Amino acid sequence: MIEALVDGEFEGGLAMPPERDLAQRFGASRGTIREAIRSLREREMVAVVRGQGQRVRHSDLWRVSEALLLRAMLERDPDRELLTEAIHGQAVLLREAASRTTVIATDGDLRLMRERVEEFDRVQPLEPRVADRDEQLLRAELEFYEAVFKIAGNRVLTDLAAPLLELLTNLRRERAADRDAAAVRQCRRLLEAISSRDSEFARETTERNMRQLARWLGAG
Repeated sequence: MIEALVDGEFEGGLAMPPERDLAQRFGASRGTIREAIRSLREREMVAVVRGQGQRVRHSDLWRVSEALLLRAMLERDPDRELLTEAIHGQAVLLREAASRTTVIATDGDLRLMRERVEEFDRVQPLEPRVADRDEQLLRAELEFYEAVFKIAGNRVLTDLAAPLLELLTNLRRERAADRDAAAVRQCRRLLEAISSRDSEFARETTERNMRQLARWLGAG
């Protein structure tokens, strides 16, 4: 049902159809439809208006930080405006995490990040026919950036970044798989910046990497 709203099948500002009609349309039980509508309310896509029932909210009011909704919207984002916003959001979060990490990372933390980069570099040259290669690449890239956020030591920052990080890493693998080697170099550059203990260098490196990601994904 998320996809139906994103596709504009239910116009913003208007009432949602009755449960029985939705059940028939989607071939689901009314109980399943109630659960689906509850998930729409949690994502602020639908609101209960006293005396008017459940109404579709306009898309600029939706909670786009929710991963499933953001994914659906990015897949239907012809002008790439939302994608640009998503990349900018990740840049802000990663820039702060990298900056903090330059200050507080221990030698053991740096060693852990280096191991993550080496694993990414090890997997990247594997032949496409190797079983689970794509999953290994995705996991290796994610684990490096997850380590940066974890070492930064801010749980709120880490929780905010997690869904966006996973989504954009998946998109990078889907839309720019030919950039795997360059993605490894991005991780190396960021590790070098963090290891330098120069927070401004880490922030600048993050910005450079995110601009490069935007080009790969065709964002503005």
